[in-house]
Amino acid sequence: MIIKFFSFLFLFISLSSFSQSEKTAGYLSREDNETWLANFEKLASKDLKLEAIKQKTLSDSEYVEPRPGMCLTGLNNKQRAALRTSNNTKPKPTAACKILFVLHTENTYPIDLQKSPQYIPLVKMLKAENITSVHVLKGISASALYGSRASCGVVIMTSEDDRITEALQKLNNQKTTKS
Repeated sequence: MIIKFFSFLFLFISLSSFSQSEKTAGYLSREDNETWLANFEKLASKDLKLEAIKQKTLSDSEYVEPRPGMCLTGLNNKQRAALRTSNNTKPKPTAACKILFVLHTENTYPIDLQKSPQYIPLVKMLKAENITSVHVLKGISASALYGSRASCGVVIMTSEDDRITEALQKLNNQKTTKS
């Protein structure tokens, strides 16, 4: 009886220590972003809105959407194909999403610091004197213009400032020369 008890205890401890826990507290949910957008729209001045955008883009850059992992090591081609097929039939994470921030000058530039970290200096340049207007798009209108990446909303910043345009050209040239 004692052996069974300790065996059960050992099994329980080892399973709990090897199991993967998923932290959901840090995830960006659709509800979190809807709340952020609602609060953002209530901000009275362009300065406050731009400061909120800076904070949000910087904090969102640390976020990685949770995705189920796949390890194909040691599998033959048939096993790999079967694993990919079964993984593709599993539901994709839909609760986590980001607000799409877009800077519109002569062209349109999505500002995602996770995908384009070279835009960090540009985000720091976002000031009321550099930005002409700030608009929010939600729902179908956001998805119609920007596709599925805009499912949690879009914040469009428009600028006619030459300093912003020059900074964008410089940052984009740096990106292409490094690649």
